Amino acid sequence: MGSEMCIRDSFIGLEQLGTPKRSTLVYVGGPLGSVLRCNRQINIARAEFVGVALCSLGFTPVIPHKLYADWEAYGWEEELYYEMDLHILHRCNALCLVVGWKDSKGCKMEFNSASDAGMPVIYEAEVEIEDAEADSTGSTEDSGGKTEEGVSGDQGTGSQSAQDWGSDS
Repeated sequence: MGSEMCIRDSFIGLEQLGTPKRSTLVYVGGPLGSVLRCNRQINIARAEFVGVALCSLGFTPVIPHKLYADWEAYGWEEELYYEMDLHILHRCNALCLVVGWKDSKGCKMEFNSASDAGMPVIYEAEVEIEDAEADSTGSTEDSGGKTEEGVSGDQGTGSQSAQDWGSDS
């Protein structure tokens, strides 16, 4: 139970999803492309890490990064990937945005589409290094090490729970 609580702390807005169920599909949205090939691989690994965390909590992650990772050789336009991603997103029950999402055109489109549809949106929590160092020294003070990257107020909270959303699609 202790490790599950630690994993739950890795997300902001997770309570919107209710009791974890494998039937709850959570689309993992995060930046993919980069001028540097190594950054692309890091982005794929980060999305996979978030997906594994969601799976360990009892949800079923959908990670488009893993679907198209090696498709760049086909030379298709980005818009095709965006279109396919939005079709996949709307078959899911919730959207989880990975740290760095606000710098991605595709993620912004996914966020807007999910929000417009009333889909629950959760976020990978960002931990600041200073806070992680304070935690490792045994400090019990709550330093608020999590930030919602570019998210404020009720933005992305959706009006339905994840189990209700998308059940008739």
